[in-house]
Amino acid sequence: MYIDFSREYKLALLKYLEDELLSLPDVRFGRHNNETVVRIFKKSSKYSELKMDKCDKNIIDICNQRLAIKKKIKLLCKDVSKTSVKIQNTGIHQISRSTWDKIKPGMNTISTESKYVHKGIHMRSRLELIVAQTLDNLELEYKYEPVINSGVFTFSPDFMVYLPAFETCIIIECLGMIDDDRYLLKNIGKIGEYLSSNFKLGRDLLIIHGYSNSIQSPEEIHNDIVSAINKIAAECVF
Repeated sequence: MYIDFSREYKLALLKYLEDELLSLPDVRFGRHNNETVVRIFKKSSKYSELKMDKCDKNIIDICNQRLAIKKKIKLLCKDVSKTSVKIQNTGIHQISRSTWDKIKPGMNTISTESKYVHKGIHMRSRLELIVAQTLDNLELEYKYEPVINSGVFTFSPDFMVYLPAFETCIIIECLGMIDDDRYLLKNIGKIGEYLSSNFKLGRDLLIIHGYSNSIQSPEEIHNDIVSAINKIAAECVF
């Protein structure tokens, strides 16, 4: 999952996950009399216990969230040693967690006859399907065809990927027939709007492409996404 990412990205992600863990209430699963219980810790090491059937769903969700974060931290610590890092995300688009959460995916008006379906979402092409699968394999947060108003332009990218460690995003556009002149001309304006809004190709703007008879391989798409994230990490981690 993290093997191809740079040391800078792993350190930034590790810092983010540790901060995220500290921000959550200290509730954990435990065992008592051969039953699974939830332990609610106070500021000291003391805790109270609740049986699962007495627990609010929100508390159980937090327990599971903490477990998932700890698992990721453990994996990252196998690759990098903990060290103090400074994150400075100047020069890139800043999007807070609260802003990201307000961005809605598109209405998914694609025909239900589409054979390219990922997690219940109908997609326009095999290229988009591979991108979605790759993002999931990398455990990256993304939204499909969201509508974003920048104040100057209204964007509706194929994918918007959120990097919470840097509070920024990557825009991914899938252009499947770049050898078709009319298709290419139709999309040039859209790419120009991104460039005018200070997105940089290969960093926070990726063009995943194909031709009439071929598309980028899953490995190439994986490498393009990882490379873009590593570029952002190199600019932001000190």
